[in-house]
Amino acid sequence: MAKPVLYVTRRLPPAVEARAAWDYDARLNADDHPVSPSELLANAAGADAVLCCPAERLDAATIAALPPSLRVLGTFSVGTDAEGA
Repeated sequence: MAKPVLYVTRRLPPAVEARAAWDYDARLNADDHPVSPSELLANAAGADAVLCCPAERLDAATIAALPPSLRVLGTFSVGTDAEGA
């Protein structure tokens, strides 16, 4: 059985990336470059889930354009107030 596809938009701690690669067909941002909305959409094509960070600004238009295959959109962050992140 094929693993679900997870697109991770930024570098994460090594243990988190290792777990993502174990559980998913993980598409990782190896050089940790900032991801534009158009790149996010391109890399999310065919993905089951996207794990983004507060640095990615996902406006309503970008969220509406996410592919129908996407089942989960999550963020790797802490706290209760990401305003200004």
